[in-house]
Amino acid sequence: MKPNRLEAFSDGVFAIIITIMVLEFRPTAENAPAALVAMAPNVGAYLLSFIIVGVHWLSHHRLIDQVETVTPGFLWANLALLFWLSLVPFATANMGHHQWSGFAIVMYMAIIVCCSLALFMMRVMAPAIAKAGATRDAQTATVRLSAIIVTLQAATTVLAYFFPKAALFLMAGFAVLGISMTFRGTGLFTRAPSAGREPEGPAIT
Repeated sequence: MKPNRLEAFSDGVFAIIITIMVLEFRPTAENAPAALVAMAPNVGAYLLSFIIVGVHWLSHHRLIDQVETVTPGFLWANLALLFWLSLVPFATANMGHHQWSGFAIVMYMAIIVCCSLALFMMRVMAPAIAKAGATRDAQTATVRLSAIIVTLQAATTVLAYFFPKAALFLMAGFAVLGISMTFRGTGLFTRAPSAGREPEGPAIT
């Protein structure tokens, strides 16, 4: 299978996931600012999830652009990523419904960790199917950084069982870090300018 077919299918799923999240919003019972304020937990959960899904999409886009073909293992890892991402709308709505508290936060963060872990597995397999001219050092650095991020996210999820609000703040920090890295001129989420040329720097998730 060509990578462009995998990318097109995945892009469609990403778009559906984001659409489903916004469809969770319902018109307010009262036509007043106070009614909108009461929706703050839901809006905050949506914003956080939108950023996290967006960072995963950017990372996925960057990764697919580096491979020449896809293997069955790579396909299954991609499906695992899409599976866990498809649970994000439910976890988002559940966290907003429970006012960002308790087990809802733990479940939300565990799902995000599984998303990052699936993407990490794709990165591990990518060097074997990379385009000609891809630098081994850059690929190794990407895998190492991804491993560190997944480990920190998993540790934060464990922390969430005891200190849910603090752990969620740290998870939001990962999302902000992902955004900031796209504006530092490192080429983390941009396409390679030409075939065989590796963009500078690894991706964040």
